[in-house]
Amino acid sequence: CSSDLHSNLLATLSERFYGHLDTLDYVGASRFAQQANLKLDKYKAHFVGAGSNHNFDWRLLAAMSYQESHWNPNAKSFTGVRGMMMLTEDTADHLRVSNRLDPKQSIRAGSQYFSDLRDMLPDTVREPDRTWLAIAAYNLGMGHFNGARHIAQGLKKDPDSWYEMKAVLPLLAR
Repeated sequence: CSSDLHSNLLATLSERFYGHLDTLDYVGASRFAQQANLKLDKYKAHFVGAGSNHNFDWRLLAAMSYQESHWNPNAKSFTGVRGMMMLTEDTADHLRVSNRLDPKQSIRAGSQYFSDLRDMLPDTVREPDRTWLAIAAYNLGMGHFNGARHIAQGLKKDPDSWYEMKAVLPLLAR
């Protein structure tokens, strides 16, 4: 029905442009601004170079790194991922990273990994969904992300749509 299509399009556009507003608060924005003033200039050239190499806006890579590690080159999670881009040991080895704590290597490899994930998505995935889905795969790993795509298909959701996958991803925890 045309009405359903129109309603879905409006919901998708609303999510794309306003979906983040409930998660960004004054404290978070203030902390980000403080961290940007203290740390970002030190690493900006690495983000710009890596973004240029893979056709990404450097600010996207910087935002991903902030989300992963708050631009802390020595970051470590309980799962063993390390560095500014929070690389697993296997991913770092695959991308020839000798030191995950070296910001330049971490940013270069994180950008390459993100590019590889984006390229692994089916050709049916169009922008901007392709970028959003690649970010999700970066965070989850491609195996878990493909599991979520399979769940989406079983629920009659579009696995190529970020709007629909965003609702499916929490189901992986079950």
